[in-house]
Amino acid sequence: SGGATDCSAQSCYCVREGATPGGDGSSWSAAFDEVPSALERGAVYLIGDGAYASLLLDAEESGESTITLRKATALDHGTETGWDPSYGDGQASFSDLTLVSDWWVIDGKTRDEGNWASSTAYGFRTGSIGANTINFGRGSNDVVIRYVDVGGPPGDTFDPGLPDSGFYFGGFDQVLSRWTISKCHVHDVSIAFQLAGASDVTIEQCWLGPNWSKETIRGQGVLAVHDHVGEVGGD
Repeated sequence: SGGATDCSAQSCYCVREGATPGGDGSSWSAAFDEVPSALERGAVYLIGDGAYASLLLDAEESGESTITLRKATALDHGTETGWDPSYGDGQASFSDLTLVSDWWVIDGKTRDEGNWASSTAYGFRTGSIGANTINFGRGSNDVVIRYVDVGGPPGDTFDPGLPDSGFYFGGFDQVLSRWTISKCHVHDVSIAFQLAGASDVTIEQCWLGPNWSKETIRGQGVLAVHDHVGEVGGD
């Protein structure tokens, strides 16, 4: 949703599975074949359909400058050079996402507004999203995540191989603050949201479930969670 990315006002880079290795991301014909490990502050990375590796998002901050990872679509894909409609008519998936530094926007761009539980309609998909200060010495603040399908393979029975959690916040040495999780689908996990040491977390217009624990949101040292009652659906 939303308008097209204005690539005249910010740097835009193209990423697509199957691109020729060595591209500089300047067009779809010279796209990166994976999300680069070194990401540019203030830039938008437009990501085509495909299956990508896990992401560790730890780019050094520059003030409040964000890095945006956005699903490329027919209506929002930056440059026309090298663009093919098949790059933007499906889903981009990542094994998992780990956030370490601050100021990120993860924008899958699409879902089926008539069926929030349709996993394949979300622009982005990942098995889990985490920020854990024990593992990395710090965790992310000021994060927006929207239009992402999170969890195990869709199903209606418990499997011990499913992820323990959809979102895992481990703010043990530092409170993790100012996260907005919007228009996501979190399902086929034990706990949808494990929030340890989290503050000012907004969860809105999401579909939760099926999940396989008595708790959907578990909070330990949570200072404020806004769930927008009436806008969170679930199985």
